[in-house]
Amino acid sequence: MQQKPLITVGIGEVSIASGQQKMYTLLGSCVALMLYDSKPKIGGMAHVVLANQPNTLDANQRPGKYADAAFDYLLQKMLDAGAQQHRLRAKLAGGSAMFDTSEPVTIGQRNQHTLTHLLKQHGIPLVSEHCGGTQGRRVTFDLSNGQVRVEQLDRSAEII
Repeated sequence: MQQKPLITVGIGEVSIASGQQKMYTLLGSCVALMLYDSKPKIGGMAHVVLANQPNTLDANQRPGKYADAAFDYLLQKMLDAGAQQHRLRAKLAGGSAMFDTSEPVTIGQRNQHTLTHLLKQHGIPLVSEHCGGTQGRRVTFDLSNGQVRVEQLDRSAEII
């Protein structure tokens, strides 16, 4: 049987797939929001860069760039693909403090907090997360079983 290629989700992108597919992304301060409906094995990933969309919109903006817009876009795409909101489960990864800053809350923490708030607001359980720290992450989301493999430099891979 031929192995299906990984779907790479780039910065500010959103992707939806199902079945035996796998999604992959690299994260620093960005956060990957992953939604999964286990019955039809439909999953989606948004690679969130910043927490809140500014008042002015860029016509060329990627749908996953801002947490608030990415959440709405990903949820709608999941529902359009046949997922049921009451069955959705969420996972988050990323949000590292990659830059030396004097700000008390990092970009990654703002992304994580915004997404957590949106999940609660929509009644979607956050079943696991792998966020924070100072190192980037390599994340692989397996749609056959909903598992997320998180790899960091000098650490063993973790399944969340």
